[in-house]
Amino acid sequence: MAGESAGESRPPIPEETKRQIRQRCGFGCVLCGWPLYVYHHVLGYAITKDHSADEITLLCDDQHREFHTGFLTSEQIAEAVGAPYNMQPGNAGKFALRFQGTVFNFAIGNTKVSGRSYFNGFHALVIDMQSLLSVRFEVEPFSSHHVRN
Repeated sequence: MAGESAGESRPPIPEETKRQIRQRCGFGCVLCGWPLYVYHHVLGYAITKDHSADEITLLCDDQHREFHTGFLTSEQIAEAVGAPYNMQPGNAGKFALRFQGTVFNFAIGNTKVSGRSYFNGFHALVIDMQSLLSVRFEVEPFSSHHVRN
């Protein structure tokens, strides 16, 4: 990475720290919500030599590249860290989950859900006859199903 001397190795970010960062950032880039991201040291690892969860955020490849090429400032990232995109009301990522067919499998923590759907959705978690988690399929061209939040 920029700012590190040749041959200098960086220890990996501990898994528990990564978990804290993902939860704080809403499981996506703090600027756009994209769920494919890199761990970005806000002040720079070369300066801090620290993997503190408070010093690391999530950026998608595009935003990360924009930062390292000077199109995105540290101040803009710091502002987004204070209010991550996916943590804003109404945002849970602007990108639909996609699949085709009628068979589905997914996990939320240790809870695994699987089955077939021939309708436009299903209730994945119901407690006391109240649906706490449901999935709705929106059929679009080419018979793809899109799961929206």
